[in-house]
Amino acid sequence: MLISKIRFLAALLALSATSGAAAAQDAPDGGEAAQAPGEAAEGADAPETADDLVDAAVTFAKTLTDEATAALTSEEGTEEDRLTAFQDILKDGMALDYIARRMIGEARNDMTDAQKTRYKAVFPDYITRQYAEQFADIVGQPLEFSDAKERRGFVAVRMTVNRRDGRPIPVSWVIRRDRSEALKIYDITVNSVSIMLVKSDEFAAFIQANGIDALLDRLEADAITKTAAAAPGPEVSSSE
Repeated sequence: MLISKIRFLAALLALSATSGAAAAQDAPDGGEAAQAPGEAAEGADAPETADDLVDAAVTFAKTLTDEATAALTSEEGTEEDRLTAFQDILKDGMALDYIARRMIGEARNDMTDAQKTRYKAVFPDYITRQYAEQFADIVGQPLEFSDAKERRGFVAVRMTVNRRDGRPIPVSWVIRRDRSEALKIYDITVNSVSIMLVKSDEFAAFIQANGIDALLDRLEADAITKTAAAAPGPEVSSSE
């Protein structure tokens, strides 16, 4: 499992920081009509400013990080219980529908309704386990808030994990409000590289080589057999 994590971080270092820009180019949740700057419905509260959004996003990221740390470092229950608690926090805090669409990419246009139903059912568990496994070794380490920047409604909240046995790891939470005005995580980058984009490339290569049903079979099998103590499941790649 350690070798897998080292390979993962090496892959991250080889890529460029594209997540924030890519996310900003796509309208989340199918796209919603944006209100013109400065306009507000009669009798409504003043519109949220960029500074207000940044402040809210920073608070949200710090709270979620604290909750994730508490879940993974709890002395109660088993390791699997702690992983499940961490996954629940991510499921509540992440824009899973948006991330699922981005990761499956153009293949979604060719999926049947039955395939979409299977994908929607298995995806939350799959992606939150991916994040949990990558963050298990750094959650609980000394963490410092770096800065936060807003661009086109998205806020990149940057933090640094100060590992005791290695160089600091920059982590960025890409956050915006969804249709219900709730703050959600639209991506997480490590060393300036998007985990979502790394996995979407793997999905695309696997689908091209094996088809969408094979991908769904793999994700469903992974969800059934994987445990927190086990090594990461087979990579979704075109090598098979």
